[in-house]
Amino acid sequence: RVLGALVKRLRSSTVRLKEAERRATIGDLSRQVTHDIKNGLAPLRHVLRHFDQVARDDPGGLAPVFAERRATLDASVAYLDALARNYALLTPRTQAQRIDINAIARSVVVPDNVALRLALDPAMPSITADPVGVRRIIENITSNAIAAMSTGGTLTITTSADGVLTIEDTGSGMTEEQLARAFEGPGLGLSIVRRLVTDLAATLTVDTAPGRGTRVAVKFHS
Repeated sequence: RVLGALVKRLRSSTVRLKEAERRATIGDLSRQVTHDIKNGLAPLRHVLRHFDQVARDDPGGLAPVFAERRATLDASVAYLDALARNYALLTPRTQAQRIDINAIARSVVVPDNVALRLALDPAMPSITADPVGVRRIIENITSNAIAAMSTGGTLTITTSADGVLTIEDTGSGMTEEQLARAFEGPGLGLSIVRRLVTDLAATLTVDTAPGRGTRVAVKFHS
């Protein structure tokens, strides 16, 4: 009787544990989906605000501005479409292909109060990887950087011939404790970046300090 009661309690505890794990997994996935969608919508929002400003100040110049920014709109819509198709499968499929990191970096859009500086080395090697995963890495890092510069600043994106992508901001920076929390938060920010970088067998380094901004470097392997 004692053994039977113990087994019954263990079975009941196992059921509760599995349910708790299931809810935690769903919660993590929900936060990750929300985070990725927000990152995908940000460039669209910035471009549409630009269109609105031009329409008010110089309606005749709207057509050439649209032609200039159309590539960003198309890239953002394609990114969101790929996210939707991947998340529809719950386990995203990877479709490895040769990727131009510089091309993705040039598609980054920032709000009006942030200056964007690009120092892209033409010798930056292309890599073989899932393009959605690589874009998610860049989108998440730049999103974090922009959030750290709520009052304005400069976002600098650099690539080099040895396969390193560097994204640096002039924001508030982080303490060691804040950096640890940023990596530990499931489904958000740097925790997503670290997982995606690990999946690519790449290397991630973060240099940050309060008042000094944050510098994130990803070493890709071609």
